Amino acid sequence: MTRDDFNLGSSWQLEEENASDDAQLQEEVRAATEALSALIKALKVSVYYPAQHPITQQFRTELVHSFTRYFEQYEALIVEITEQELLLDGTPVLKGEETQASMAFLLYKDGMRELRLYRGTEEWEILALTDIIAAASELNQSEDDLVTLLWEREFIHVDFLAIDDVLDDAPLQVPDSLDQFRQHLLAAPAAHQVEVEISGGLPEEPSPESSQLDASSFMAVATSDLQQGIYTLSAEEIEQLRLDIEEAIAPHFVLSITDIFFDIFALENERGPFEDAAIFLQKCLDALVTLGEFRRARDLLRRVVDLTRNPDLPDWQHVVLHRIVEEAGQPTCIERIGRILEKESLIRLDDLKEYLMLLDRNAIPALTALLGDLHSIRARWALCDALAEISRDALDLLAPYLSDSRWFVVRNISYVLGQIRTEACIAYLQRPFAHPDARVRREAVRALGLIGSPRTVVYLMRALQDDDSGVRSLAAVALGKVGAPEGVNALLQLVQSRGFAKRDPAEVQSVFDGIGLSRSSDAVPVLRDMLTQRRWFSGQAVQPLRIGAAKALAKVDTPEARSVLDAALHAADAQVRQACEQALSQHRLRPGESTDDQRDREG
Repeated sequence: MTRDDFNLGSSWQLEEENASDDAQLQEEVRAATEALSALIKALKVSVYYPAQHPITQQFRTELVHSFTRYFEQYEALIVEITEQELLLDGTPVLKGEETQASMAFLLYKDGMRELRLYRGTEEWEILALTDIIAAASELNQSEDDLVTLLWEREFIHVDFLAIDDVLDDAPLQVPDSLDQFRQHLLAAPAAHQVEVEISGGLPEEPSPESSQLDASSFMAVATSDLQQGIYTLSAEEIEQLRLDIEEAIAPHFVLSITDIFFDIFALENERGPFEDAAIFLQKCLDALVTLGEFRRARDLLRRVVDLTRNPDLPDWQHVVLHRIVEEAGQPTCIERIGRILEKESLIRLDDLKEYLMLLDRNAIPALTALLGDLHSIRARWALCDALAEISRDALDLLAPYLSDSRWFVVRNISYVLGQIRTEACIAYLQRPFAHPDARVRREAVRALGLIGSPRTVVYLMRALQDDDSGVRSLAAVALGKVGAPEGVNALLQLVQSRGFAKRDPAEVQSVFDGIGLSRSSDAVPVLRDMLTQRRWFSGQAVQPLRIGAAKALAKVDTPEARSVLDAALHAADAQVRQACEQALSQHRLRPGESTDDQRDREG
């Protein structure tokens, strides 16, 4: 083979490699285009519809899915921003037809030159980035800008490159080549580094050769220093840096000063200074709540509550300290919390819940009113859990909201009553139990099941006749958990009723689950006959009922029930054997093994 042949083969190989690289780049550009197009659609929709509108939510969901698909294939999305285009490795991704209206120009005019998203970018980061870009066109440039908003949001997996404002009026000209850079390079040292000899004359002009040599030397050093100075933080390092900054700017001084005032509480016997300290602590608590610092607000309020429980304090000090707790539950304070929850998406709801649990019963009306106004489902559940704690001995304050015209408010109060789980709640659940909205009735039945008292059985049995399949299913499971004989008998009569197999499969399974959860020995004969005898199935689907009966026997788990299952495993009817095998496999039981034996085997 000649040298030319070798060179020709190398060129073919190089062309194939280049073609492969081009194909990979095109595929990455396609994926990036899909993600960024979803971003632009979400931005456009946000102009016409409010944030909670179903159309807006649909486009935001698709936006998150698009970026998720991108990061399943690629480590990072690094987009270069020009005045008219968004580029990925120099290849246009999106190009605005109208420059002034394009996202590229919107980002470029605020100094953005590169946007970087890394694998691991979370949903809140994608949506927060979208909200910031959407708000950029409405910003007052004299007060705020896009870059500042992005920086203040403290993203973990989102980064950007921006130019300083001072460069806007005097843009830097980037040399076209290294020779052009060297030609215009000033090789002389900076003025403050020049050593001047007073006795000597003026320094000689450097020759062109020395200038070129100095420039080359300087270029090598500068390039070396530049390369050593480039450093990219990992996502973990960015997160640690964020925590360090948060720790540095956190209002520790507030807590340090409050320590002094708690010392005053311990030592002061004069009413005036004691009340002054209490007023100061109240203002500190208000400030922390206004800042959304619910963890520190919780710690501060908890110390106050602990002091109110000190039996050695004089009565007048109890009154002063309790006033701090009562003030924290005033409607104006609760409404402020609501505004914070609607505005801030990164509030730690566990901290909020623990803070609210420390409030007094005077906060119940305001919290319940806020429950009807909040849009965030997670925030509503946090409020419900807090209400369940502070309403335990004040159910009468919840009662008016069980007549609210909004179904979801009644549903949420029913959930609160279920979390309290006392028999006193049963009387209050009668109204939502008969509510016209099935969603409210389901929550009422679920709450009755959580209370689990024999007094709930009469209501749960009545719910078996409800028009809604979901209500009936919940009632069946709840009756099984209560385990009252009359409730189990009602379930056994139901499975033997005509047309039971034609009900919704989920409801059929719920009834069998209820029977199994009761662990009643009275259920075994009925379940055995349903499993093994055909006389039960005239005109009905056989196998679903057999499987349900087998599963119920596995849950009953008495010696009699296990004996029936073991015998049925060797039945002549293949469908009977199949039903038993399926039931045992779902419960991971081996033939002849009880659930206690299973727990011992699995450690």
